[in-house]
Amino acid sequence: MEYQTTTIEQSSDLLAWGIQEEKASMVYVNNADLPTFREEIDLADLVESGHEYTPAFTVADLLRLMPPQIYIDNALLPNYKFFKLPDSGSTEFQFQIRREDYERPLEPWRVGYISVGNNIPDSLYAETVVGDNLVDLLCNRIDWLLTNGYDLWR
Repeated sequence: MEYQTTTIEQSSDLLAWGIQEEKASMVYVNNADLPTFREEIDLADLVESGHEYTPAFTVADLLRLMPPQIYIDNALLPNYKFFKLPDSGSTEFQFQIRREDYERPLEPWRVGYISVGNNIPDSLYAETVVGDNLVDLLCNRIDWLLTNGYDLWR
């Protein structure tokens, strides 16, 4: 489950950012090493009997939080050598998650937003991260979205 669910620390961060614990489909009971599916236990009985739990968000739970597209003010985007963005307005970016190299399935993941539309070249990435742990990357992008004033799909 290590690469499929958030750690207790990541879950605590998500809760501190305002993500509702009901969005997590699993829970850690008494800080156990492995989470349990939320639907398999009665949380009220668990708490009443003196146990504690921490939500555990799966990759699917995290993906449900990601907005499918965001708009970034053109003034915040870097200047590019081969084309010029309009001075005002914003550019649409769509959420994308993919392997860096489709022919080598063990290559790292790329998670973030890619440009759409005719005013800029295809494949302009904005705020993407690359790494091996998909849960870490998704938590990183959620942090970036919230820090920069974007709303999640809640």
